[in-house]
Amino acid sequence: MKIIRSSFTYSAFTMISRVAGFVRDIVFANYLGSGVIADVFYVAFRFPNTFRRIFSEGAFNSAFVPIYSKLISEDRNKEASEFAGNSLLILLSSTILLVGIIEIFMPSILKILAPGFYQDQNKFEMLITSARIVFPFLILVSIVSILSSILNSHGKFALSAGLPVILNVILSISVLFAAFHDNDYIFLDVLGSYHLRHNPNIFFNFCCKKK
Repeated sequence: MKIIRSSFTYSAFTMISRVAGFVRDIVFANYLGSGVIADVFYVAFRFPNTFRRIFSEGAFNSAFVPIYSKLISEDRNKEASEFAGNSLLILLSSTILLVGIIEIFMPSILKILAPGFYQDQNKFEMLITSARIVFPFLILVSIVSILSSILNSHGKFALSAGLPVILNVILSISVLFAAFHDNDYIFLDVLGSYHLRHNPNIFFNFCCKKK
């Protein structure tokens, strides 16, 4: 029954996420279109997500979950807590160092990864500014990844499964707010992407402390 309940929870949130993502695409298509602003945002937002798959959802996470789950199953809760804390410290330190280096060399890195933008200096400067704002998102998403794995190991799936829904809703609201208040689309979008990772940390922290 526990497997069925967990599967249903994840499937339900996945379906809601797909609907929210469809609505987000409609909002983006109507207000951002396929021009310069959309190009800059998509590249800036994809940049930290590429590193996210390497750090928080790649080999590190794959190694963390089995060890932590084994310690929990053996009722070695104190060792599990120490292991989770040390893992979080290592991941946090490495991502902060990486973010600091990339923030400094952002123009050179983007020149290599997005050479098409370099032909238009105004567009390239907009991309650099946006990428510098949104890239620290990697630090926050790494924290979310570890805390999400901890909750999943304790059989709590709802919060981590609901994160994509929060992502799509906040991005849609950011675009609509910018459209109706004649504000900067890029700034509000990247600010929205930052807060959508900062705010869940509060809830994850609270839920993990309860465990």
